[in-house]
Amino acid sequence: MTQSRKPRSIKATPEGLLRLRDARKERDWTNQKISDWTCDKYGKAGIGLDSVKNFITNNNPVQPGTVQKITEALGLKPEDVVDPEEWEVVTRKIKPERKSIPDIDVLHNRHDLTGYLGLLISVKCLRSKEIMQLLLIPCPVEEEHYF
Repeated sequence: MTQSRKPRSIKATPEGLLRLRDARKERDWTNQKISDWTCDKYGKAGIGLDSVKNFITNNNPVQPGTVQKITEALGLKPEDVVDPEEWEVVTRKIKPERKSIPDIDVLHNRHDLTGYLGLLISVKCLRSKEIMQLLLIPCPVEEEHYF
């Protein structure tokens, strides 16, 4: 299993800032109204006023989730206000691919099998007796022990 890392921050492009500000003017919304909209929609996961100000007014980098919620509130897509290539890189880090645990029958030799034992043990999928059986080690204890 891979550990998820904290996503990188991202800031709006100059053109994106203009789009954000134009969309805000079209709706006649303040930064507070954008914050309120996200809080109404997402509850505690809404965006605070300081984060909205940091992104739209001060053009400071913010977390990708913040960009997504602010752009949604204004009827835009994140790619409309940030560099699309940078957005792709940042969002890839938000959703890391999980390594799947292969079926034991797929593993053909001991080398492949031992390569996955650490993973299997770390997610506590196997009991010690099963591990020993998979490695073809005689198990002297009949009772099952859990890690």
